[in-house]
Parts: sequence; structure tokens; C-alpha cells
Amino acid sequence: MGIIRKRIEELKPRVERLKALAWECRYDWWELACEVETIFSVLKPFNTRRNSIRIPIDKENVLEYEVGRENVRRKMLYIYSGNAYVVNSKTLKNIEFVDAIREHGEEIASLVRKKIADEFAKLVALTKELAWTDIKVVRKGVFTFMLGIQEAGPFRYVCITADYPDQVLFYDEDPNISKKARGSVFIEDVVALEDLYDLIEDMLLELRKKVSEAKKRNEEILRKMKEVVAPYAVARACAL
Repeated sequence: MGIIRKRIEELKPRVERLKALAWECRYDWWELACEVETIFSVLKPFNTRRNSIRIPIDKENVLEYEVGRENVRRKMLYIYSGNAYVVNSKTLKNIEFVDAIREHGEEIASLVRKKIADEFAKLVALTKELAWTDIKVVRKGVFTFMLGIQEAGPFRYVCITADYPDQVLFYDEDPNISKKARGSVFIEDVVALEDLYDLIEDMLLELRKKVSEAKKRNEEILRKMKEVVAPYAVARACAL
């Protein structure tokens, strides 16, 4: 144990550098989603009455969007014997709001009042251009890590994401296809990851570049979105 503690102390400066690098790779999707939602909110009221549209998923399940004055709601309906039963219903906020706009923005746009329809549609199109979640770096090879006194693996893929850049994820299948990681280890775990630190640093440097490019892209898109709603923002400010 004394040898392990000594090695941990020796690698502490490098671990701290990797942790600092990982921090630079973070992308706060919640903050971005809040800004997108705030821009859309300038167009409120979305409608003076509640309008809804149903999108079939399969024979038994239907997705329903409802647009009112202040909010967009999503319902999951179960169809049985010609009747629709509400399985769940929620007002869309933050990340869920952006996800819905990116997936079904055109359908939602069809429900807003005519006066804002063009601007809403433009915001939908711009929202779909955002660099949105799922920013990752993947390496393929043969990877193992120490789990206690045992070796875990081998795994075919190692992955680091902008969601949790301080964690190294191990997969048997391509992370771009599979959602299920077989192992997850924090960067600071020297015993588990020491042999992979060169690789991890290289991956973090690539991830930092990707995140930087995504932020730059999104800043430009947000600027365009603000331009779309600028007349409404000015009118609202003058009315105060």
C-alpha cells in the first residue's frame, strides 16, 4: 500500500492538470437551453387559445403537443378501443423544450398564432442548427483498467463526453451507437487509469477543441435568434 500511496502522490500534479483540462471541456447544456427558451419566450403569448396536434408513434401510442399562451405541453397518449388515455403530461422546460423543438419544431410551429408564425419557424430552424449535446471523443482499441485488485476488461472503446469530462467511459460497442457503458472511472483514480493517462490527455485536448468550436457556433446562432425576436423585444420594452 505504501508503494501505491507514493505513486498517487507522484502523479498528483498530472492528475490536477487533467482535472483542470476536463473542466475546460464542460458544456452546460442547461444554461444553453435556458437561453434558447428565453429567446422563444419573447414571442409570448404563443397563442390566445390552446391548440394541439397529435403525432402517431405506433398503433397504440400517440404524442400530443399543446400550445397555449405561455407554455408548450407534451402528452403521451395510449390509444385503446378508439379512446385516448393520458399516460403522462408535462410542461416543457429547458433541455426538454429544446429537444422537442429540434425533433418536432415544425409541428409545434403550426400551433402558434399567425402574427408570430414566421418568427417562430425561423427560431425552430436556427435551434436545429445548434451544436447540441452528445459531444464526445472516442478511441477504439483494447483497453483495461484496474478495479480494486482485479483487471476490468478488455473493452473495445473508451469515451469521454462534454457532459461528464471528468469520467472515462468504457464500452464493448461503439458509443455512437450504444448508450450503455460497461465501466466508468473518474480521472483522479490513479490506480485504475495510470496506464491510460497519455491517451486521456490526448482525448481531453481533442474534446476541448470540439467544445470550443461548438460554443463559438452556438454563440453565432444565438445572435441570429436574438435578431429574429429583436422587434418584439423592443416593443415589449417600450410597453413597460
